[in-house]
Amino acid sequence: MRSVQVDIIRCISCMMFFIFSVVICHSSDNAKIEDYFGQIEDSLSTKKKFDSVPGGMRIIGLSICSDGLKELMKKDMVDKKRIIALMDKIVRYSVSDGVCPYKNVLTTDFKEDGYNLYLTHLEIILLNDMIVTGNKKYKDLVDRIYKHFIVSINLSKNVHLVSYPGSGMKFPADQSATMYALWLYDTVNDTNNAMRLIDKWISYIEKNATYNGLRLPYSEITGAVWYSKYPRGCATPYLIYYMSRFKKEKAIFYWENFKSHFKGNLLTLTLFKEWSRIENGGYYESSLAKWNKKYGLNGDVDSGPVINDFGAAATGLSLLASKAAGDEKTYRDISGSIDICYNVAVGINKSFSESLNNFLSTSIKFTAEIL
Repeated sequence: MRSVQVDIIRCISCMMFFIFSVVICHSSDNAKIEDYFGQIEDSLSTKKKFDSVPGGMRIIGLSICSDGLKELMKKDMVDKKRIIALMDKIVRYSVSDGVCPYKNVLTTDFKEDGYNLYLTHLEIILLNDMIVTGNKKYKDLVDRIYKHFIVSINLSKNVHLVSYPGSGMKFPADQSATMYALWLYDTVNDTNNAMRLIDKWISYIEKNATYNGLRLPYSEITGAVWYSKYPRGCATPYLIYYMSRFKKEKAIFYWENFKSHFKGNLLTLTLFKEWSRIENGGYYESSLAKWNKKYGLNGDVDSGPVINDFGAAATGLSLLASKAAGDEKTYRDISGSIDICYNVAVGINKSFSESLNNFLSTSIKFTAEIL
C-alpha cells in the first residue's frame, strides 16, 4: 500500500514539474518576443539600427518582420494596437526613400528586367498588412505587382526572374520569395494561379538547377558567377523558409540535406557554414580561395562576416529555416549560440556586435521565435 502511495506521489510530482517547466518556458518565450518586438519598435523610431542595414537588404528585413507580425496577431502576446501600429510603420518605410528604388512605385510601369526582389518583398508586406489591419489602401498596387509576376514568369523559359535591372542573374532563393508572394496573394484573394507556377518552378530546379552532390538548388541558374551551381549557406535557408509556406515536405527535404552538409560546431556553438567543402582541389577550391582573399572575414554583402567558414547570414537565416522545417532542437541550439556570439562580440568589436543586433537580424530572430 505504501509503495502505491509513493508511486502516486512521484507521478504527481513529475506532472507538477512538467507543468511548471512548460509555464516557465512559455513565459520565457513571451519575454523574448516582447524584447524583440520592443527592439524593432526602437529601430523604426530612431532609425539607427535600421540604417545600419545595407540598402538592398532593408526591404527584406521589413518583409520578414511583417511575416512575424502576421503570426503574432494570431497569438495573445502583444497588444494588437501595437502590432497594427508597427505594421503601419513597416508599410510606410517600404515605400520610402532609401528603401524603394522607384520615384513613385504607385504609378511605375513594371518591367520584366526590373527591381523584382524589391517588388517581391513589397508585395509580401502589403499582403500581410491587409491580413493584419484590413487596410486596402494599396490594393491596386498589390494587384498590379501580382499580374506583373504572373505575366513575367509565364514568359520566362526558366521560370525565374532577375532580381535587379541589368544584372541578368537569376537566383532560386529570390524566386522562392516571389513564389511565396504569389501564394500569399492567392490565399488572401481566393485566386488560384500560384501553385501551377510553383510546381513548374520546382520541376525546373529538380531537372536543371540542382547540385547533385548535395541535392540542393544552385545559388544562381545562368552560370554568371563562379559559384552559380554551388549551394551557398546564405541562400539555401532563405529558400527553405519561403518554400516551407507552400511546399512543406520539399522544404524539409532541403533542410535535412542542408543541415547535413553545412551545420558544424565551433567549440560548443552550433553554426552554419557559408560554403560546403564539396570538392577537393580544382575549380571550386581555387575560386573559393580567391573569394576568401577578396572578402576576408567581412564576407560579401550576402554572406556577412565569415569566420572559420561559418557565416553570419548562413547561421541567422538557419534560425528561420529550422523553425519553418519543424526542427525545434536545431533551432534552440542556433538561438543559444547566437546569443553567446552577441555577448562575446559586445566586449570585442562594437561594429560586429551591432551587425548581430541591427534591424534585419532582430527581425529574423523575432519571426523565427514566433513561428
